[in-house]
Amino acid sequence: MSEPSPARRAGFLLLSVLALGACGGDGGPTVAPATSTSTTSTAATVPETTSSTAPAVPTETFEFAGGAVAGGPRTIEASLGDQLRILVRSDARDEVHLHGYDVRAVASPGVDAILEVTASIPGRFELELEESGAKLGELEVR
Repeated sequence: MSEPSPARRAGFLLLSVLALGACGGDGGPTVAPATSTSTTSTAATVPETTSSTAPAVPTETFEFAGGAVAGGPRTIEASLGDQLRILVRSDARDEVHLHGYDVRAVASPGVDAILEVTASIPGRFELELEESGAKLGELEVR
């Protein structure tokens, strides 16, 4: 069984505190107050605060429209171990492929393709749209 997420643990803790607080000695029923809205919103904010301390992953964006790459093909430079996010916007449905790493995603109008890669293989690798054969650029890992 997997460990519950920090958000789920925070939600359980908040519910436990509310339930214990509702057990007051007034002789009335021991029913927890209806606080599901505040419990949900409090638990939902936990991942945002913990993820904001993580280093941002650099994102390289490529746009393909009218059969051409905006600004022309370009090279992304990275060092071994770098985390990368490649975002591709296209006006036509096509599969984005990073050769060598064999990472793929589909881009279509209104839906970006996102490839997340750890630069673990040194060399130069082509980034292309498979169906059209259009070269978006290259990833160079040193």
